[in-house]
Amino acid sequence: MLGHRAPGMTAADIDAAFFGDSPGVPEFVVKPGFDRPDLTEKIGQTFGWALTTPNLPDALRHEELVNGLRAARPDLSGMTDRELVEYSLGLADAHFETLFEEHIFISFLATLPIGIITAVCNAVGLPTAPLKLIAGLGDVESAAPSMEMWKLGRLVAASPSLTSIFDGGNDDLDARLRADGSDDVKAFVAAFDEFLYHYGSRGPNEWETRSPTWETHPNLALAAIDRMRLSPESSAPSPNNAARAAEREAL
Repeated sequence: MLGHRAPGMTAADIDAAFFGDSPGVPEFVVKPGFDRPDLTEKIGQTFGWALTTPNLPDALRHEELVNGLRAARPDLSGMTDRELVEYSLGLADAHFETLFEEHIFISFLATLPIGIITAVCNAVGLPTAPLKLIAGLGDVESAAPSMEMWKLGRLVAASPSLTSIFDGGNDDLDARLRADGSDDVKAFVAAFDEFLYHYGSRGPNEWETRSPTWETHPNLALAAIDRMRLSPESSAPSPNNAARAAEREAL
């Protein structure tokens, strides 16, 4: 419906974005009431805002809200199962709809400039250029944990004590790190705890609420850090981002 009503778009554009060439996608059939010029005009205004806004004040406000909720978290280890359930459902009731609405809104509008760039690149015969033109922009929320993991991996690579512990495998790695009293290991644990504070809600298959997270299962994060500590310094993300940014500007 959004593709049908948005200026310069069709329902087929949305199908292509979500399903590609997958078979079995039902054809969009226009029915009475689907054509709404008034809403097409409003969508056009929203597109204009998305292409000109210098910042995202609502997203920043919600980031501050979530950071405040994290800072005010009670001692979960001292709560009963019922208290934990009531606390989590209370958070969901109070905030989930608003935050998820913002997520969907921003996620959709992020495809708008990419769609324009892709169309222009295809038109001038440069179909592989779009990814290069959006590379190295920085300030990508989902990339921040990987950047911090890289730094933690460098701490391990530079420390014989940490290297020895990591060489022992991932089983009970978090516990073995916390049981070691050497200064560099304690410094790593402190940095890792800071990482878990900010990014502990992330993890594999994190869209599924019941999936383990880095905070509930720290060894999952340590397994990724273990792989990164074996990478050469030339794989560092910051210089690579700078190189991609230079390539973007040249293109």
